[in-house]
Amino acid sequence: MRTIILIMIGAFLSLSFITNKKETLSIQQLIKNPDFEVTVKSNGKHSGKSVLLAIKSKSLKDVSLRVPAGALFYPSDEKEQTLITPREQIMAINKKQTNDVGVYGFCTEANDKSPTSSGAFKVGTNKNEKLAQLLEFFKENKGIRVHAVQEAIWCVTDNESISHAYSDDPVLDKKLKKKLSEITGQKIPWHTNKRKITTNNRGYIVASPVEVVGEVTFSTTQKTVVKSKVINEAGVVVFPNTNELKIPQAIKNIKLDFKVKVTGWDKGKYYVIYYTGEGKTILKKEFTV
Repeated sequence: MRTIILIMIGAFLSLSFITNKKETLSIQQLIKNPDFEVTVKSNGKHSGKSVLLAIKSKSLKDVSLRVPAGALFYPSDEKEQTLITPREQIMAINKKQTNDVGVYGFCTEANDKSPTSSGAFKVGTNKNEKLAQLLEFFKENKGIRVHAVQEAIWCVTDNESISHAYSDDPVLDKKLKKKLSEITGQKIPWHTNKRKITTNNRGYIVASPVEVVGEVTFSTTQKTVVKSKVINEAGVVVFPNTNELKIPQAIKNIKLDFKVKVTGWDKGKYYVIYYTGEGKTILKKEFTV
């Protein structure tokens, strides 16, 4: 009798666990479900938590909402950005009330308008294989920040330079650039071109270069003094570095960090040149602003 009672208690607990487990619905399922009224709008942003969901629940039970990686949000105005969700998001939807939920969405066209605040979205699914590869990378590599996610997406969708996508974590930075090179076919650059992304008064996204950083390697065959400068395509010096590095003897594979502020510089090609105190060029590297 004791054994039978224990079995019945165990069965009851198992049944209770199954009964109390929340049902998970995808965003597409939620939109089609008559127990929910879903409004999908923009808050005017082009990256980060840029999609707003107002979900009025008439359901008698709480559910979980799943927004999959690769969910697309199409604006009603075709001149505005289509947004994509870079990672899966799971959110609680409480029964018998209106739930306001923010969803991460990032723009897929670097040159279109940012979505208008309160503009309506339609929901779709990504079918771009290259983007799918990038989203899988995001899934496997945590800690990539908003700016890197946005720049990486533009590298894939708009063939923007890999130099714009970077992580402050050196290991993640290397992995991200390697993956983008595999996806796009671009060569991995020697430098990173950091940009500030804003929206102008007409609603268009503007990416302004702020700083170029990288690492250079060279060798010397004798004792010398190493100087550096940055010139433009016309050969005009735009950054005369006043710092000097004294090399006491012949050394192979000297590694130096390169960093220069480029805010307000004209668009185009530039070159950083390392040269000896006698004026002999040791190294010349190209970058674009």
